Amino acid sequence: MFNEKGKKLKTAGPSTPVLVLGLSGAPQAGEKFRETENEQDARQIAAKRAQIEREQFNRASKRISLDEIGRRLALGTFKELNLIVKGDVDGSIEALTDSLIKLSVETIAVRVIHKAVGQISESDVLLASASDAIIIGFQVRPSSNARQLAEKRRGTDQDLFYHLRSHR
Repeated sequence: MFNEKGKKLKTAGPSTPVLVLGLSGAPQAGEKFRETENEQDARQIAAKRAQIEREQFNRASKRISLDEIGRRLALGTFKELNLIVKGDVDGSIEALTDSLIKLSVETIAVRVIHKAVGQISESDVLLASASDAIIIGFQVRPSSNARQLAEKRRGTDQDLFYHLRSHR
């Protein structure tokens, strides 16, 4: 640990600027440092922290997919299916929404939390992600930004977008 003039330091108080060698990235504000006897112990602690952080991120970012819906149905723990419906014209959206809501049964309620005309946008993906919903697009496609965001949020967009086409 070195000060701004390059002099080696043993301690650094609050708001003291220091240069710390050996970090792979910038620490979070308020993160605590631990001194270790050797580099091997420090690397083990860092690896454990990184693993815990990855596991927490994966748990927090796990969203509902068709496989997860099937698993929950089999266990009897799935009670509600949230949908976002996007379409090319208002009449199609209304008809599709009414049909989907009629699919509700005693054990599973189908809820349309948002319906609109137009391309599937980033805000639709964010809403779906926040509410564990699935986006149904009727004669519309997601924007490239929405597709990229969906891939970041879920790892793949296949469980987020379902494209329906009319048979004209």
